[in-house]
Amino acid sequence: MADEPTKPRKIKNLKARLGRTITPNQRAAGAAGPLPPPSVGGPGGVVPPPGGLVPPPGGLVPPPGGLVPPAGGAMGIPGAGGIVAPPFGQPEPAPQPGSDDPFASQGGEAVQQVRLVIDDQTTVTDEEAGRKKSGKSYLLIGLGVLLGLIIGWGLGSTMGERRLYNRTVVDAKAIYDDVRASTDEIAKARRHINAAVTASTPGAGRTARVDYEAIEALVAMAQPFSAENFSQRQYGRLDAEAVNGLFDYAGKVTTLWERFTTLSTLTAGEERRRALDEAAGAVDDLSAQTGCVPISDDDGFRCGMVYVTFPEPEEGQPPSTTVQVRPTRGRGQAHDKTVFAGTGLEENPSSFVILTDTARSLGVLGQRASTFSEFRAELLGVKALMDETIQVQGRLEQAVGRAARLDEIPTL
Repeated sequence: MADEPTKPRKIKNLKARLGRTITPNQRAAGAAGPLPPPSVGGPGGVVPPPGGLVPPPGGLVPPPGGLVPPAGGAMGIPGAGGIVAPPFGQPEPAPQPGSDDPFASQGGEAVQQVRLVIDDQTTVTDEEAGRKKSGKSYLLIGLGVLLGLIIGWGLGSTMGERRLYNRTVVDAKAIYDDVRASTDEIAKARRHINAAVTASTPGAGRTARVDYEAIEALVAMAQPFSAENFSQRQYGRLDAEAVNGLFDYAGKVTTLWERFTTLSTLTAGEERRRALDEAAGAVDDLSAQTGCVPISDDDGFRCGMVYVTFPEPEEGQPPSTTVQVRPTRGRGQAHDKTVFAGTGLEENPSSFVILTDTARSLGVLGQRASTFSEFRAELLGVKALMDETIQVQGRLEQAVGRAARLDEIPTL
């Protein structure tokens, strides 16, 4: 059905030639010239001349399609008075001896195989041309879609990189603000630590003690910076110095606040504070010179521990060998003794005092001060960590500040 509109002219030409009998001789001769009239033979052998339609006797109008009734007879039967069948529907006359028919040697069976072939080459060519045009159209569409995808991917990738860059700049500014905000809290904590260290250090005119107020103030402070300040941000696109500084600073601040809790544990409760105060007094005793006054009795020599005080030397005079001793620090009656120099101990031993080597006696003299010594060692460790944290903080501000000062890139 789809091919009918493409070949109406050929169908009309076919119908116009249906009155002609196509014989093998005509088919072979082609356009070489008119063929001689065929022999008149058996039934149905009357064929109209090639020039056109021949009206039958009696003046009948030929039927549509160019079929010519014979002189008499129906359907090729003579005398029947009917319509003669088309030439290609009748049997061909038997070949005569000496005929020029090239199919004569093949018999009637070969003649019946002659068929009309309608050339549809033009239609096939048009369809193929249409398919080629459709293929080209699909190819152009595919190339256009592919090019659009490539361009879209490039634009999308560029826009994505710009958005990621802008987000990194925004996050760098937020991280920088957090680092700057933690600076004040770190400086405040440092002041409390320095106060506690100063109070625990014995010196001229003061005794060692524990600054409980400074410790309580440290514990009450909230931690100002941690990994949460940058873990959900684009810190990975910062330079290596900034990234390392972030982790180092967050780790040191976290450790500081953990050690503040340790200081609080060492100073919590009345009993622990009383032990610390007594130990602080013992530490103060370590700064004083101690000695031993020999005592002779029936069991031999013994030694009594005393605190030794040296008199102020007179200007231009050698140091005095006479010192004052007391049984307790700063209390009790003082007695004059002579510093033992190696002789005279047997005659009057109690008149001498043998000085103690404090550096070699800390294991004994510092036993009472061990509790305070542990507290002070922890306090000094916290102070050292605080100093390191402040140094890291300064480097981190500079590294993150470089990214925080960048401008964002416009995006679609």
